[in-house]
Amino acid sequence: MVSSISIVVADDHPLLRAGIVEAVSRDPRLKVIGEAATAADACQLATMFRPNLVLLDVCMPGDTFLAVRTILEACPDTKVVMLTASCSEADLLRSLQSGAKGYVLKGSGGAELIRILLAVHEGGAYVPPELTNALIIKKCDRASPCRDLTGREDVILEHVARGLTNKEIALELHVAEKTVKHHMTRIMDKLKARNRVEAAIAHTRATPASANERPPR
Repeated sequence: MVSSISIVVADDHPLLRAGIVEAVSRDPRLKVIGEAATAADACQLATMFRPNLVLLDVCMPGDTFLAVRTILEACPDTKVVMLTASCSEADLLRSLQSGAKGYVLKGSGGAELIRILLAVHEGGAYVPPELTNALIIKKCDRASPCRDLTGREDVILEHVARGLTNKEIALELHVAEKTVKHHMTRIMDKLKARNRVEAAIAHTRATPASANERPPR
């Protein structure tokens, strides 16, 4: 029998946390092994149980961004997903810079949350498309390495911004999945990104430009 994917859920609102636990537990592949109400408690539980995933609220007592770094330092095989009501680009960037592999808005449904958790566990990453799109527009200015992307790479990056997997992108573009993987490797190399999320938000500190100011392909 395949082992369940272990999860620690950290949120300071008891009712919301209970709802998250209930939603996640509906999938037999996922098993909640601990609950926390503070960043410090999340670190303690993660260190104690070394779960596959930690679902961590951004706005809870303690320094949640420090908690991400602490958890990953103590448990390098654990992946952290932030759960938040915040659409702040600053919170998103700090989460990813701290090492989180996902940023999920609390308005997401249970089925979507499960899909994201499974994808992150399998090595993927996730950022809400609406936030990724805004960051891509900001970073693709005249000084951005986005200018080095080919037309096909630019199209694939836009699909990534919509939250599509390599397989889904391949189906939409009518190409082989390995072709998409090859393009993603080149995109991440050009943007000096470690994963597809960083590829979508790389160099966001560059001078913003509107979509109309983006150089032609």
